[in-house]
Amino acid sequence: YWEEGKLDEAAVLGEFMARRYPEHSQAQVAAKIALAAYERMYNAARKAGEATDFEARHLSEIAELLVLRWPGSPEAEAGLNLLINLALRDNRLADAERILDQLPPASRAGAELRLGGALWTRYLRAKGQETASSDASTSQLKQRAGKLLASGFETLQSRPQISASEASGVLYYAQALLADGEAEEAVAVLENDSIGPLSLVERKSPATSSPQFIQEAFKVGLRAYVSTEPPQREQAQAMMAALEAAIGTGTDAQQKLINIYVSLGLQLQQQISGLTADGKADKARAVAESFADLLARVTQRAGAADSWKIQSWIAQTNLQLGQGLTGDDAEKYFQQAETTYKALLDKAEQDPQFAPSKLSVLATKKKLADCYLAQGNFSDAFQQYALILKGKPNMLELQVVAASALQKWGAERGEAKRLEEAIRGAMPQSNRRNLVWGWLRIAEIVDRSRRSAAKKAASDPSQAARAAKYKDLFFEARYHVAETRFLAAKLATGAERKQQIGKALQSLKSMQKLYPDLGGPKWQAEYLKLMQQMEQEQ
Repeated sequence: YWEEGKLDEAAVLGEFMARRYPEHSQAQVAAKIALAAYERMYNAARKAGEATDFEARHLSEIAELLVLRWPGSPEAEAGLNLLINLALRDNRLADAERILDQLPPASRAGAELRLGGALWTRYLRAKGQETASSDASTSQLKQRAGKLLASGFETLQSRPQISASEASGVLYYAQALLADGEAEEAVAVLENDSIGPLSLVERKSPATSSPQFIQEAFKVGLRAYVSTEPPQREQAQAMMAALEAAIGTGTDAQQKLINIYVSLGLQLQQQISGLTADGKADKARAVAESFADLLARVTQRAGAADSWKIQSWIAQTNLQLGQGLTGDDAEKYFQQAETTYKALLDKAEQDPQFAPSKLSVLATKKKLADCYLAQGNFSDAFQQYALILKGKPNMLELQVVAASALQKWGAERGEAKRLEEAIRGAMPQSNRRNLVWGWLRIAEIVDRSRRSAAKKAASDPSQAARAAKYKDLFFEARYHVAETRFLAAKLATGAERKQQIGKALQSLKSMQKLYPDLGGPKWQAEYLKLMQQMEQEQ
């Protein structure tokens, strides 16, 4: 019946033999045939969009029969693995974990890797949608996935051959290690002689015949080599060459490759920022240098020079690299970002169709100003911000940036005039209003907007979020008013210095009387810290 494709007959007769004649020498074989027949029927029904309850129930019953009557047998393990696969296919992860516990420890590797991989992909999706309330559950999902993948990998190393799904599980394990900052361990897994994904690809193992798997293995390998301490630049460059060869040529292939590099770049940017924040400047510099190889590779791709999106990403990446580093290491990235942003704006001026939108051009002008500011070129930065504000004077975000630039200019160059402009505004217009508002007017405007949004929140819940945003910005602006006054006071000497510090301190205390909570925990801590500094300076 099975060989003739009569699945119903094969399933019924096989199950009958297994249940009624369990002592017969062919009973296990009959049960296995029944299991296979029900599986094929299940798959056919699922593909046709029909109900699968009948087939799923019989699959479960046959698998349980195999486990009860022939525990530890290959047939019983096949039944449990089939049930795990079905549970994973239907996204019933809790059922899959429960069934996994019934497998003998020595036979769990493949199932652990499949289940761990399913949990890992669910974790990645959850991480992309993470909120404060889901943070704990997302972390637990990651830990469960990592534990299963690690266990499966350890057990699987003794196997002479592995399947495609098991190879995918090992690749997921390398990704999980990278997510935990264990780059060296990830490289060891990828290069494992027997089951490492890169080793399997090099041997042209049947388990890695999928082009998607090969490309993903090279992507993970590239990230791992760049992330080690120190980064393995030669291996990383070899991975880039292998990845390019695997993807091939053609317009679509080139764009796909660039998208891969962009995605990898974002991951490495986060890594560099994290290293810098942890005080690991040397390690951050090493990763940045390897990252530069990646940027150069993207720049050399066909069509990259004529792509606004790619050039913007390259410039933004260089700017962020510079912001994550210090000294000369940072300077070269700032200069590269500045050059790229200028080239984009020049080309947009020559060809109005080059930029995706007018807003994109404005954003690029703002980023160019950010480059100037990062390099301490305060005059050019401020002029660039002001140039944008002439066309968009009510851009609140830009008014904040311009006030910050004036404050930083005055503080670093010791110019009291710039500090005063940061507070009260600069560049008076014909209407007697300053083009650049300054912190005081920013505070006044956002407080007015906050009150308006708060009144509307009763009938429009979306206004509550706007009110909260304006409230936060109000306390930020008022904090900078006090901070800038303190900076200006420290430029003075003698009695005048003492008098100005006293006025700045009194301004802070007045804010505290008007708003006892000082905007909540975040800003309250900043205000009190500044107040303490003023008192110590007195």
